[in-house]
Amino acid sequence: MDRGAGVKWILSALFLVSLSGCFQEKLEELVNHETLSFEGLYSNQYNQNTLTFSQGVMSYDMKSQTITREYRVEDGYVYVKLANSSKEKREDLIMRIHGKGELLTCSTCAKYSMVNIWVKEDFVAPEQPMITSSQ
Repeated sequence: MDRGAGVKWILSALFLVSLSGCFQEKLEELVNHETLSFEGLYSNQYNQNTLTFSQGVMSYDMKSQTITREYRVEDGYVYVKLANSSKEKREDLIMRIHGKGELLTCSTCAKYSMVNIWVKEDFVAPEQPMITSSQ
């Protein structure tokens, strides 16, 4: 193999590797679309604690500390991974998404001293078409 063909082969291989990285990112976005598109800041009516969801990471902000955990969204539920390792047996925190994401309810939150209703900050309801009656 001559030197020019070798350089072309290496450049082609590098180009394909770089494309596969882009393709891998796009594939992950497609597969995890529901999780990656779920974002927002949620608060409750009882204290100043907040939940922030962004790019598959949830932050639970309390006055004294912030806890960060991974989450996934499936079929109208948010599953927050609480276990720190695969050896730890701890159930996920499961929150139901209501409407267009304006409200989260959680039946297992009390187990972790959290409130069970979270409201999205700055939620703007989608425009509803006006219905007019003709006379």
